[in-house]
Amino acid sequence: MRRTCTGCAFVYGPPGAGKTCAVRCVCDELENVIFIDCFGSHARRSVLNRVLEGLGEGNSLGRRSVSTDDLSARIRRMIDTPTVVVLDEADQLDELRVVHELYGIPELTLVLISNEPWREFDLRDVESHPRLDSRIGSLGEIPFSAYTDSGRGSRYLPFHGS
Repeated sequence: MRRTCTGCAFVYGPPGAGKTCAVRCVCDELENVIFIDCFGSHARRSVLNRVLEGLGEGNSLGRRSVSTDDLSARIRRMIDTPTVVVLDEADQLDELRVVHELYGIPELTLVLISNEPWREFDLRDVESHPRLDSRIGSLGEIPFSAYTDSGRGSRYLPFHGS
């Protein structure tokens, strides 16, 4: 019996609130996790190549002549077991189309981490993908708040010089 992933999430909050750390802690307990830093991989092609690398497809040099649509189709064919793809710094993506493509893969759970809530994203790509706004809007939102001096109790490690 195949299990489809339905628990996608949108994690957001100010820098330094612990979003990435919390998601990494949860992902450490899971199998088949691909973590992508969109600050360094913000183009659609780059994100798709990072996913393929995470699936064991080697580095992207061998895929330079492959179309971006073919990269997306290859990912769709390869993912046949529950897989989590985390897009950290998702608000840095050049094209939100890649979110739409990944969201549509049945065995893939997508986790977006952002400094901004979805409604404050630059939604330049939504016009070309009208269902994207409603899909991302339906993700389970997990807001993080900024730390305050009074909020740092004994359970937090002190960070000096930040």
